[in-house]
Amino acid sequence: MRHLLLSALILALQAAPALAEDFSAREFFRHRAAAADALKRNDPVAAQAEIAAARSLLPSAPSVLLMGARIALSAQKPEAAKTWLNDYIARGLWFDPARQPDLAALLSPAERARLDANGTDFGAFTTVAQLDTLRLAEGVTMVGDRVYYTTIHDGALNAVGQAKPVHALAEGRGAYGVAAKGSSIWIAASPDQAAAASTTAYPSELVRIDTASSSAPETFTGGAGSRFGDIALGAHAVYVSDGGAGAVLRLDPQTGAWQTLIAAGRLPSPQGLAENADGTALIVADYTSGLYRVDLAGGDILQLPVPETASLIGVDGVARFGNDLIVIQNGIEPGRLLRIGMSNDWKAIESVQILLRGGALDEPTNGVVSGDRYLFVARSQWSDFDGDGQPKATHGPAIIGEIRLTD
Repeated sequence: MRHLLLSALILALQAAPALAEDFSAREFFRHRAAAADALKRNDPVAAQAEIAAARSLLPSAPSVLLMGARIALSAQKPEAAKTWLNDYIARGLWFDPARQPDLAALLSPAERARLDANGTDFGAFTTVAQLDTLRLAEGVTMVGDRVYYTTIHDGALNAVGQAKPVHALAEGRGAYGVAAKGSSIWIAASPDQAAAASTTAYPSELVRIDTASSSAPETFTGGAGSRFGDIALGAHAVYVSDGGAGAVLRLDPQTGAWQTLIAAGRLPSPQGLAENADGTALIVADYTSGLYRVDLAGGDILQLPVPETASLIGVDGVARFGNDLIVIQNGIEPGRLLRIGMSNDWKAIESVQILLRGGALDEPTNGVVSGDRYLFVARSQWSDFDGDGQPKATHGPAIIGEIRLTD
């Protein structure tokens, strides 16, 4: 939920406890801001030192790599600037040469060709549903052959092909993450400025709806100030990322007991989650710093190193396909759908494959694996809202798409 990023960052940077030992968000943002300030003051020596410190903490951060190139260029070191840019390009990243012509001018024809390739549309998806009303689609899941999706602007769980919502939330809540097991559908409900009526007095909730009966939904309420976003169902638990607190929680659906897996403020902006096949580990995507592995028995948290040919900053939705992860990366331009090959113990990333890039993707958010199918929100309508969460004068449809994960 990239819309929760700012509030989560503010909370994380104000929090007193130290962040994960292998990554300090506070230090990273401090060094990056200091580098930008030194660049504005025309102090290249200080800028180079600060951006190098930021890079040592998060080598794959796109903003740091571009800033490093700009700082080197300001210091009249074009070859050093090219080194920064080549790292950026090698990670599959793109920038618009028309917006940064001085950086683009440093590239050789071969380097420019690689940059252009990184921004070229790749792959295609099949449209499952086109939703013309402005409702802001966020998550998608399946029960049997039926496709369900959540909408934030009107706070509802919906079924494709059905006009009336399956379940409407209380006014002022948006429906965010969604997941299903058997006939039960779980949704994360949170107050948000993009809901039709924002009411921050409401706490976040997990809501369980039984599609096979007419019984009333069950609700599991979060703490004050919580902002539930993505959810995932495990073998025996429900996991939810709390973007408001920068935390990840586990719910026992049998007892209603909550357990904190990642403490408040530990991650700047936790997003999508997935449990491994044997229920021993949970992967959590942090929007600002990549993927983390949580040991579900001992609680250890490991930030996963990223290959030098990839960047996993800006990952939102996460789903498991076998031992691999299917993730949506909407925090870079153009947006991408990736398949991440994991080691057997999920302690290492072995490969990153681009499945889709650009094209009809427009603020994609979350998806679900069903057999060898991956259904996902390809166009969420987030681009049809302004920075204050208000609808723009015109809007396009939300689109649910599908790709096959096997040939």
